[in-house]
Amino acid sequence: MIDYWEHVKAQDLKTTENSAEILDCVGVEAFKSLVQSFGGGFIYIPREDQVLKAVRDREIRRRFQEGQTYAQLCNMFRLCVATVRGIVNDKKE
Repeated sequence: MIDYWEHVKAQDLKTTENSAEILDCVGVEAFKSLVQSFGGGFIYIPREDQVLKAVRDREIRRRFQEGQTYAQLCNMFRLCVATVRGIVNDKKE
């Protein structure tokens, strides 16, 4: 039996919105996994800044738990005190 996945190219997907760009970006194996897991459905891909913000916030909470002050965190992450307090008080961990 022929494994058609070995022959998939971006031009094979031009009729579907963003599929060719996703294939080019992640490669055939990752694209195949996405198709098998989410094919026919819709997935949301967050913006890069939102992903990195979550990592930053986790780091701020970790450093606060280790004893760094609000002032130190404000200087380190270039945020105002209200923002740092909001992040520290948000229990996402």
